[in-house]
Amino acid sequence: MSQAWLTLREQLEYFSTPFPRAAIAFAEEHKDEVTPYFIEVLQNTAKNPEITEDGDYMLHMYAMHLLASWRATDAYLPMLAIGSFADDVIDSMMGDVVTETYGRCLASVCDGNVELLKQRFEDEKTSIWSRTAALIAWQVRVVAGENDRAELLNYLSTRGELIAQQRKHADQGDAVLLETIVDVATVLCASEMSGQVNRWFEDKLLDPQMSDQDWFNEHIMLDYEASRALELEHGKGYVHDVEKEMGWWSGFHKETQPNFRNIYTQHTIRKEPKIGRNDPCPCGSGKKYKKCHGVDV
Repeated sequence: MSQAWLTLREQLEYFSTPFPRAAIAFAEEHKDEVTPYFIEVLQNTAKNPEITEDGDYMLHMYAMHLLASWRATDAYLPMLAIGSFADDVIDSMMGDVVTETYGRCLASVCDGNVELLKQRFEDEKTSIWSRTAALIAWQVRVVAGENDRAELLNYLSTRGELIAQQRKHADQGDAVLLETIVDVATVLCASEMSGQVNRWFEDKLLDPQMSDQDWFNEHIMLDYEASRALELEHGKGYVHDVEKEMGWWSGFHKETQPNFRNIYTQHTIRKEPKIGRNDPCPCGSGKKYKKCHGVDV
């Protein structure tokens, strides 16, 4: 076994502070040598997801983001495989990463075969968040100019109509999936879907707290190239910088020493719950937090 890998694994296997900048730089220097080992980490995680139940286990997270930044297409199948579980396993394995960067990591290692992304989005046995990440991955590929926009738009329209029809019957269809289709259509400025999506709004098939009709109608008519440039400007394209993607995580930043003011502020003054990026923005706009005041968070 590679000495470089043994050194790296020791530094990255479990969570530690601060962010392991030196270890990531070491990985970059030995990229060709350690890439197969990181791929193996993903394969082992898919076979034995229980290893991630230890909240401090981090090797699969570093593997996912490093391989994505290296555009390692051999990691595509293993990275898909780690997302093939139900909600409880995905939550233990990835936490918020499944909605934050998993889709972009998938896009970064995708070899161009979007059929596997379609299969994942349609897999009812898989976590809803893993399914939406697959569609986001396809969106990222299109925005990057590496997959055909028209093909994705055709899929959004066809699949969206199927889910919309299911939504008209109790306990069928899923609002989150339909909302994701609307989100992707909006990013791609799919004006040709305007009438179709507005019918979904009128039939009350979309949650008004998660999808705002006025906002949709304003943005669906924007210039696609301008929207594409904005997505890339906001870092919603391929993964390039591991520290940028992971280094901001709160766990990597030391908390201040507890004192009376900190304790009083934390437990007495702050009454609002933490805002998730997929929650409605508290400003009342009707948009998701990640698409409104949280766009740069």
